[in-house]
Amino acid sequence: MTQTTKVKLSQLTEDTQLSFEGATCAYTALQVRELISEDGEWALYDWQVCSPRTWKPSAETMIDNYIDQERDEMYEEWDVDAAGKVTKEGFAEIQAVIEKMFGEYQYWMFDGPEVIIDSL
Repeated sequence: MTQTTKVKLSQLTEDTQLSFEGATCAYTALQVRELISEDGEWALYDWQVCSPRTWKPSAETMIDNYIDQERDEMYEEWDVDAAGKVTKEGFAEIQAVIEKMFGEYQYWMFDGPEVIIDSL
């Protein structure tokens, strides 16, 4: 998503989440101010407001996608038969396995304005 709006770093609350393309984490505006005051090189990044997100695997989505993917290779109405064989208990068992395998992933979305570094 391309943002045309820009905001000054000095106008952001201390807890506003920021990051830049290629970063491995998000920072608060307060942390960014501190980083820049310690090393001005941090001001060269293209900072943008972001929001934290959590990804968690979904057994239901995975099974639905698999059935959808295989439908064209099988007989007519196979997808209906296959979907009918999956129970709530089955989903729960698969969900437990994939949660153990994948866990949860924390990430962030660039969904806010670009940040103008106005304080060095």
